[in-house]
Amino acid sequence: MTGFFLAIHLNQEVRTIPLEKGTAEELDQKFARLAADYMVDRELVEYCPGYHPPPEEVMTVGYDLSGPLGKIRKSLPSALPALDKKTLENDPPVALVHVKPGESPTMCFQAVTKSNMMAPQSALFFGNQHFKFNTQVGLIPTNRIDALYEGGQLLFRNEHQVRRFLDMEEFFTEASDEVIEEFFASDNFVVQDSEKLKKAANKTMRRRIAMLSSKETEFDMKRIRSAAKRCGLSLDFQGTAMVIPSDRKGLKEAVGLLSDDYLGSLTQDDRLYFASFKRPIKGQA
Repeated sequence: MTGFFLAIHLNQEVRTIPLEKGTAEELDQKFARLAADYMVDRELVEYCPGYHPPPEEVMTVGYDLSGPLGKIRKSLPSALPALDKKTLENDPPVALVHVKPGESPTMCFQAVTKSNMMAPQSALFFGNQHFKFNTQVGLIPTNRIDALYEGGQLLFRNEHQVRRFLDMEEFFTEASDEVIEEFFASDNFVVQDSEKLKKAANKTMRRRIAMLSSKETEFDMKRIRSAAKRCGLSLDFQGTAMVIPSDRKGLKEAVGLLSDDYLGSLTQDDRLYFASFKRPIKGQA
């Protein structure tokens, strides 16, 4: 049994993609290979909003599919509209989905960008001993997948790409002023100006603080103080308690350190990197 092929549109509407039998079988094999190769030589890491994994890592997070996608098992939900020429021209999809049906379906997502769209008069087709322009709009599947859904887990590498076609807002809760106050009220921290601190916390920092707060992490403040010194961060400590800066730059450094934004080389003790880019920290050769 071949899989199902679907299109997701900007408004989260899902449409079926009607395919000729032979084409469906070829695409089925293509996406099966892409899914099988997705984790080759890669390691799973827990998803953290804002993290940019290196080539050898894939992020994973528990995810509940909603809408028509969440209802798919061995067959498609009834009454799904089909993708037609008019819709493809006026409301092109933001992603293609290959579904391997079953009690726990596997889904491969491929983001659709301008490079995936073939507009009329944009390509030369060969036939009858000569080339001529295409006259119809078309879709061009590529040799990649941008997300894999399997066993209730969503695997992906590029958060920005995935947010184009799946709702990830539940993972982007922003810490309220009350959560910020409660989190930094710990004996691990010293807050000198709570009001300035809350004003300095932008959306990105509030999301990271919310993530730290939800994990209820036990911080080893001696190690954190040592790490701050080793990374050359301009953070102050009173004993082992970190003084939380009330300016945006300083707060970003503090929250970044608590969020493991820095990592050490496994082969060179003096080499440190920014975890999100694997970029050497300023001042290192």
